[in-house]
Amino acid sequence: MLLQHFHHQLGTSSQRAHALNWNFLDIQRHELSHLDEDLSEQEVQRAIQELPSEKAPGPDGYIGLFYKTCWTIVKHDLLGALNQIFNL
Repeated sequence: MLLQHFHHQLGTSSQRAHALNWNFLDIQRHELSHLDEDLSEQEVQRAIQELPSEKAPGPDGYIGLFYKTCWTIVKHDLLGALNQIFNL
């Protein structure tokens, strides 16, 4: 009964009259499979090195200098946390 109600209210999806020919548009295809991989230690360390050292802290309350000087201590926990976030 519920299905019939919404079917009556919304109807059925219509078929498209035309489809795009992607080859005609000559759009370059990108290889994005690497985006499914975990972040590497080198990627995160490189990003941390690019942080300004003594600017206002971010939402975590730490300035870039903290991450730069304590990298060997926090790298495993930070890398694990970042990969968990990206795998949500």
